[in-house]
Amino acid sequence: MRLLIVSNRLPVSVAEDQGDFRVEKSAGGLVSGLTDYLNSLDGKSGDITDYLWMGWPGLSVEKSDESRVRSKVS
Repeated sequence: MRLLIVSNRLPVSVAEDQGDFRVEKSAGGLVSGLTDYLNSLDGKSGDITDYLWMGWPGLSVEKSDESRVRSKVS
């Protein structure tokens, strides 16, 4: 089963510095709690085998930069 998480915040924040993108872990209770839970699922048999987290990365990303930002997060 795939878990879909939709929140206003992603588990990471993206920042731009002179044309380069940085990715840092987001602060906050929801992010901390869910990240720990999702990490605890690694290697255990259970219903959740994959998850997708949808939310805002912390800044507006131009369409032309989306692939660069995604490569930093993956």
